[in-house]
Amino acid sequence: MTQPPTGLVVAITGAAQGIGLGLARHFAQAGARVVLSDVNAEACTAARDALRADGYEAEAAAANVTDAAACERMVETAVNAFGRLDVMVCNAGVAQVKPFMELQAADWDLHFAVNVKGAFLSLQAAARQMKTQEPLAAGRPRGKVITMASIAARYGAGVMAPYQGPYRASKAAVVSLTQTAAYSLSPDITVNALCPGIVATEMWTRMDRDL
Repeated sequence: MTQPPTGLVVAITGAAQGIGLGLARHFAQAGARVVLSDVNAEACTAARDALRADGYEAEAAAANVTDAAACERMVETAVNAFGRLDVMVCNAGVAQVKPFMELQAADWDLHFAVNVKGAFLSLQAAARQMKTQEPLAAGRPRGKVITMASIAARYGAGVMAPYQGPYRASKAAVVSLTQTAAYSLSPDITVNALCPGIVATEMWTRMDRDL
């Protein structure tokens, strides 16, 4: 894997555990300065302290990604600490296991609020900052955004399909949001989605148990 230039400033939502924390550690090991954000303020601070204890540059910015003002403050934390924001990883998300006919409106509201609205608000807040800063080198974008979709957004069936209606629909919406943002922000800012499969995190342990 090609390593990023050292010194990049990377903000990651949902970074107190799971994929988000793993990404934060990987970026830090590659020389980036990281800003960890999570709705759980205590866990966010603990994750930051763990990275600092290992000698990495890290800040914590607790934020509920469904709140536009909180997303703006998260970006401000990155800029105040490190002077700019080079990469935003919109990773915060929720998931559940529930049979289709047992779903309620609140299940859809939660998934679309966090997984879709949250991705949009954090992406938009990052883009506002990125548009104001100079690229690190001629010919490079002013910033990059990575959204976290899912393999569940990319195929039509599977053993989990009957139990993940809101999750699958919300992650398909993240793919569409990413495409819209990529068209809207190019060439200053690049926007791409990752679509992981099953990853051994606490979220998947819980979902496997529920299934």
